[in-house]
Amino acid sequence: MQFPAVTICNLNSLKRNSILNDTRMENHYLKLSLLEFYATPSNWSDPFFKEQNFFENRTLTTVLKDHKIRSQVWEFHGRDLDAKEYVSFFILRSGPCLTFDPNGQITTDITGSKFNLNAWINIDAENDYFGESFGTGIKFKIHDPNEYPDFDGISEYYVEPGREISAAIRKNKFEYLSKPYKAMANNYCREKRNSDGTDYYSTHCFKDCFARHMLTSCGCVDFTANKSPCNTSHMHTLTHYIIIT
Repeated sequence: MQFPAVTICNLNSLKRNSILNDTRMENHYLKLSLLEFYATPSNWSDPFFKEQNFFENRTLTTVLKDHKIRSQVWEFHGRDLDAKEYVSFFILRSGPCLTFDPNGQITTDITGSKFNLNAWINIDAENDYFGESFGTGIKFKIHDPNEYPDFDGISEYYVEPGREISAAIRKNKFEYLSKPYKAMANNYCREKRNSDGTDYYSTHCFKDCFARHMLTSCGCVDFTANKSPCNTSHMHTLTHYIIIT
């Protein structure tokens, strides 16, 4: 059967050595973390924020400068894999992540922790800054290769530094019944497709809904939507709103 994709993200998306050592910077990123109640309001009229490009669009180029995780070893069925062939960077709102088998090219007929995927990950913990969680480590999600690996509130696994975790998985497939069967009230079930004809997943729905909300609230969207990107001050406003609500 087809082996699923595995997307791995650093719980701490910021790296200390790329951030200017200034109390205004520290206060800004403190507000974006779960410790935001210790921060004070930023004075956006201060020329400092313009000098530090806070009002420039946050594009994929700038995101790729964020805190990455580096894979040491990828092993499948007891043999080493070339990361260039089987692993790629995947850009989420939290920053750059790694996705194993993004194209769904790997299959397996073996079960058990000794086989299938084993990975050794370097999270560069000494470079951690204020993150989106209180923790240090990685979060990872097992998903269909065609599915958008959204982590907002539905991440499946967390791993602390210096630890290991084994994850057992099972694939379930659901099919809608066609007419005359109805789903809710008088609505018939139907398979929703993307504009390019590919399958539409619930995580795609969440991503689209979030983008529409950003466009309505701020007049821009995040860098994953590839159009009208928000700047850093916009992202702070929206992140603060989401934390409160």
